Amino acid sequence: MPDALLGAWRKAIAPEALRATSLADDAWLEHAAVVLVVAADYEAANAHFFDQQPDGRRGERYVHIEAGAVLQNMHLATLAEGLGGVIVAGFDARRLADLLALPAPLQPVALFCVGARAEASAGR
Repeated sequence: MPDALLGAWRKAIAPEALRATSLADDAWLEHAAVVLVVAADYEAANAHFFDQQPDGRRGERYVHIEAGAVLQNMHLATLAEGLGGVIVAGFDARRLADLLALPAPLQPVALFCVGARAEASAGR
């Protein structure tokens, strides 16, 4: 994505609206300093690998593998900086996509919340 378009992806979302998309009571969605969204184009992934699996859905497997690698690297980077991070995958995907105004065909895969480490903030 060209740098000129990056600004369009930065959104200020009310924390309570983000938390409302959660399928659990994920308080960190309201309290994180930043929440990063990992999104993917499942249609393009499936189209690319269509002939490799009878049901044509092998691309979804690759989306999840790649998203996992990205999330792991983000988590390791936050720890290296003395921060904490948590992955959230329990959300209403349609509601979250609407809230974020994700352009089709992108779909949210996971959220990554970054903030103070729990042990660092426990004494406050």
